[in-house]
Amino acid sequence: MKLAVLIQAHKDPEIIDRLIRTFEHPDISVYLSLDLKSGIDPARLDPRARLIQPQRNIYWGSFSWVESALDSFAQIERDGGYDYLMNISGQDYPVWSCARILRFLDEARGKSLVHFAELAPGGWPEAADRVEFPHYTGTSRVRLAASKAVRGVMRALGVKRGMPGGMKPYGGANWFTFSREAVAYIMDFVAANPSYVEFMRSVSIPDEVIFHTILLNSPMRGSIVNDNHRYVDWSERLPNPKLLGRGDYEAIKASGKMLCRKVDPKTSLELMDLLDAGRRDA
Repeated sequence: MKLAVLIQAHKDPEIIDRLIRTFEHPDISVYLSLDLKSGIDPARLDPRARLIQPQRNIYWGSFSWVESALDSFAQIERDGGYDYLMNISGQDYPVWSCARILRFLDEARGKSLVHFAELAPGGWPEAADRVEFPHYTGTSRVRLAASKAVRGVMRALGVKRGMPGGMKPYGGANWFTFSREAVAYIMDFVAANPSYVEFMRSVSIPDEVIFHTILLNSPMRGSIVNDNHRYVDWSERLPNPKLLGRGDYEAIKASGKMLCRKVDPKTSLELMDLLDAGRRDA
């Protein structure tokens, strides 16, 4: 069992460096997609992480994240030699040891771990707006205002746009663990369906929709497990998850999840020490 770990990061080089070192194992390759505008010098980081090229300026909620992910998939596929691709943020941290993660994925027999829901009643209906109306996600204020105006007119007229090819839209967390077969299917689909990619350029936060929709509308649907194996605490009811600290350790361990998020240098150093010790004892 070979695992490629893709870290998508944009801040806190000391945490990134520590995260890279947690995946030290002969059957694990680590890749780093580093936001160019972060200003972080890759030379300061553990050289075991292979830098994704080209580096891009990545803006939250825009298609730039998807472009970076596709660059990463392509580079990892060119290198080859992996069975699974685990996509994590620079604020994720492993709960399990490398050996336990590899055993678990070996026993998963090609199933992919993805948090998802249909963007419809009974699923995640509040996110349907992201695909039903066009969204400009760039940095031009003029185009942003024009996009908002277009949505206003469409809503007033009761007009909604449909998905390309009649696909059902799905969305969820953009942190996942894909089998190599799932990555290959996504790359083939993207290459063969430029209209789908173009549609996704006008979806709000497309990284939480594009890959989920491809896989859940595909013959691979039966191999998708609706659990991305992350411990995340939304109890504060804020737009972002709670920053985890020492006091969350027991809940994280009891969850049985593979990773946790979010960690932060101001709140999580003691927690990371506990997690490191726990992995050594596993």
